[in-house]
Amino acid sequence: MTSIFESIFGVPAGGNGKLTAVEDLAKETCCNCGVIFAMPADLQKNLIETGRLFYCPNGHPQHYTESEVSKLEKRLKQEKAFRAAAEKDLQSEREWSKRQARSRSALRGVVTRLKNKIADGKCPCCDQYFSDLHNHMVHDHPEYLEQTEDGMDLRFVPGEEVPAESTEAASEPQRRGRRKGGQ
Repeated sequence: MTSIFESIFGVPAGGNGKLTAVEDLAKETCCNCGVIFAMPADLQKNLIETGRLFYCPNGHPQHYTESEVSKLEKRLKQEKAFRAAAEKDLQSEREWSKRQARSRSALRGVVTRLKNKIADGKCPCCDQYFSDLHNHMVHDHPEYLEQTEDGMDLRFVPGEEVPAESTEAASEPQRRGRRKGGQ
């Protein structure tokens, strides 16, 4: 019959004085007092990965610092995250740039249509033809000239819905407007 001691340590009690380990042991030296001791290899691996404290037989606390491989893996992960964020920002900027280009193109079209309309003698507000467009604009649409002289955007563009505040002001001059010339 085997004793408990023998089943745990693998040698009979009071045997040859040598201990046969049942598992792999890792040799360690205390960084404070220099005593050499052993611990199960699985425990050492876990302590290296987690960085938790452990104690030498004399009671000195110690821990494993981060390994160079672990530091490099962490740095690589950070750099990959940084690159992914930079690529996302770049894509967002490209999309914004495309939207701005489309907007500029659309605004150029609006300006061109207005210039062509004015060159043809048509009022940009009411689309009527006038041989003397300047006089018509001064007398019948003074609010339009005020807006353009102040450098403000136009309150409305022909063909769009007129804002409520300008409906009253704009409707009266249009009622008074007369055709001066043919169309």
